[in-house]
Order: sequence, then structure tokens, then C-alpha cells
Amino acid sequence: MHYPKIMDKAESNLIMLIDWENISYGRNQYVHLERIIQKANTWGNLRHSIAFSGFNEKYAGLIGYLHHHGIEPRFTLTKQFKDNKKYAIKNAADIHLSVEAMTIAHTNPAISGFVLVSGDGGFLPLIRTLKVLGKRVYVIGKNRKSTMKAMAQEVDGLAYHSELGEEE
Repeated sequence: MHYPKIMDKAESNLIMLIDWENISYGRNQYVHLERIIQKANTWGNLRHSIAFSGFNEKYAGLIGYLHHHGIEPRFTLTKQFKDNKKYAIKNAADIHLSVEAMTIAHTNPAISGFVLVSGDGGFLPLIRTLKVLGKRVYVIGKNRKSTMKAMAQEVDGLAYHSELGEEE
């Protein structure tokens, strides 16, 4: 019987996809990108990172912060105006993130795994599909309370932003 080779960290190339609206705390708490990147690098070689959100001109500082850490901000249309009223486009960033993950999974065989920075349970179908495609999947959720518990059973590694740095 042929068993798939288990990759070690040196052979594991990862892409990190960040659902920014799920991981950010608003103005109250700081997102420690250094800790997130450091944790992702314990799972493999982080090759590229993309953050998905409805970024706009008022987020210039945030966009600079992302660039400083080598993270590509990817704009997704999350709000729309109609008759002078603002409407949220539900799950827009999630859909963009999922499409990007599937595109990478199907077009880049050198990528062996994904780090999803989100605790959103809506990503379970994506996680399962990536696993069927032979990809490793790791999740960094905001905290234990906001991260769907079912993810722990589905992923190769799970961490919480609120706890990163505590083990040092």
C-alpha cells in the first residue's frame, strides 16, 4: 500500500489568507501581525499573505501596517450605497478569500498548505475541500470564544491571536 509522504516544515510552503474583519478588534485592541506571522512560520514556510476587507482611504495607516509586514491588502466591496443608505454586503470578504484559496490550490502545486486567519465557521466547507485536495490547513482565530469549536477537529493546527506570545 502506498502512503502519502508526510511533509516536514522545510518542504511545506504556505499561503496565509486573512479575513481582516473577523480578526480585527476595531479601535480597542491591536492585531499583532508579528505574532501571527511568527506562528504561521512554525507550521511551514510562509510564501505570501493576503488580507481581505473593505479597505478604503480612511485605512491608509492600516494598509501601510499590512505592507510593512509583507501582507497584501485585497479590497473587497463590503458596503454599498443605495438611496443614500449604506448596506453591508454579507460575507463579501469570505467569498473573495475562498475563491482565492481555491484558485491557489488548483493552480500552484508548490503550495502545500494554507493558514486561514479567521475563526468563522463559514469556512468549514473550504477547509474540508482543501483537505480533500491534499492541502494542510491551519487556523488562527481571534480567541477561543469567537472561533468555531468544530474547526479544531478539521485542521492540522489551531491557534488563537489572543494567546499568541503568551507561551514565550
